[in-house]
Amino acid sequence: SPTGPRSGVAQRGVYHRGRVAFITGAVSGIGRSTPRRLADEGAAVGIADIDDAGAAEPVALVEEAGGRALAVHGDVRDRAGITAARDAVVERLGPITLLVNDAGVVPMMRSSGSVRGASPVVRRALPRRLLPVFARGAYPHV
Repeated sequence: SPTGPRSGVAQRGVYHRGRVAFITGAVSGIGRSTPRRLADEGAAVGIADIDDAGAAEPVALVEEAGGRALAVHGDVRDRAGITAARDAVVERLGPITLLVNDAGVVPMMRSSGSVRGASPVVRRALPRRLLPVFARGAYPHV
């Protein structure tokens, strides 16, 4: 039977073999399971997060399963910082071929749900969420 993205079935260790993933926000939520899943499908995984201690856990899960992973400090709101994180991943794991932005940088909005009615912190963070710095930083390698 066919496997791959169109069949809905990914063979263990095959679909992403030889690829390098750069993931932001892999410490909690949906992002927490992403490194292990990509590693199970053969990818090496670079994890960029502002929670350095928390990033060690998904790296350990990947390595325990026999995969390659690296945790680097990275804040998607800081272009220089996320570029440095990208460079560290490229140096240790190879050129990035997969990007996963799961970093959440938008604080809670006021009940109005409107950006206009939101705090200055939200107004500063929202454009960064919509136009992620990490993608611009990683682009030369994808």
